[in-house]
Amino acid sequence: MKYSVLDFSSQETTVSAKRNLNERIKLARLTESMNYHRFWISENEANSVLVGSTPELIMAHLALATDEIRIGSAGIMLPYYSGEKIADTFKTMDVVRNNRIDVGVGQAAGKNWFSKKLNEDPTDYHVFEREMKEVQHLLEKTNHMKAENAYSSLMKNGNPKIFIINSNARNTSITAEIGAGFFAPYYLNSSEELKDAIRYYQEHFVQSNILEKAHVMLGVFVAIGSAPQEIEQLKSDFNQWDELQQASDRERDPNRAIIGTGKEVVERVSELAKDYLADEVMLIPNIENNQKRAGTIQSFAEALAEHRRALFG
Repeated sequence: MKYSVLDFSSQETTVSAKRNLNERIKLARLTESMNYHRFWISENEANSVLVGSTPELIMAHLALATDEIRIGSAGIMLPYYSGEKIADTFKTMDVVRNNRIDVGVGQAAGKNWFSKKLNEDPTDYHVFEREMKEVQHLLEKTNHMKAENAYSSLMKNGNPKIFIINSNARNTSITAEIGAGFFAPYYLNSSEELKDAIRYYQEHFVQSNILEKAHVMLGVFVAIGSAPQEIEQLKSDFNQWDELQQASDRERDPNRAIIGTGKEVVERVSELAKDYLADEVMLIPNIENNQKRAGTIQSFAEALAEHRRALFG
């Protein structure tokens, strides 16, 4: 089982936006030092409590500041981008930074002026399916380019891994059909519908130039404290954030955030991974304070090491 980190980068109100962005570099380096597999960042166009509307730019800085960990996004919202832009940007980054770039693709663009200007319904499955097939075509086309110039050389050698964010069953078939990875956001949907979508994806996955085999990544909100009072404060902070961000009208599972001691969180996350047939868990330390986010990432890695020693010696 692999473990990774997705940084929502909640805006810390007592520090500047620039410092909040710089903290992501420190967090990426810490995550790499603790032997996590990936470090992803979020894209948030219309959310006042989250930082990051240009993930590809921030990813470039993170990739330059790290050496081995995979760097990615969750997600690149297709209504904002063209297939050519995704192929060019992420393939170039992948070549420059040693083939360790991921792109998590989402469908919803949010309810804001940009979606209206595009005259595009971000919930329209057929539009998303067409756009994803275009991205797949561009990736396959450029993979077979003859390296006749610098551009075609970059496009031929870049091979970013694609994951589609599936908060429900709507995009499951296209994820399996084009051979992309399945990002399962437990933090948005912990229902049986998500489990059914994962099983369908695994049964119908088609091997592609993107991935050789099906890969399910489970996204889970986590926070770790060392004392009962600290844990209760983390729960209170999360509930406050949940009310502020108002990202979805979906009825929420009160247990979707796993908060407790390191041992408790590791055990619960391990159970969820088995229950949702996950190949990898993407931990989301959704905490406002940068230092506490770093503390959760480190505490989970240490508790996981102890958990594995107890199991395997």
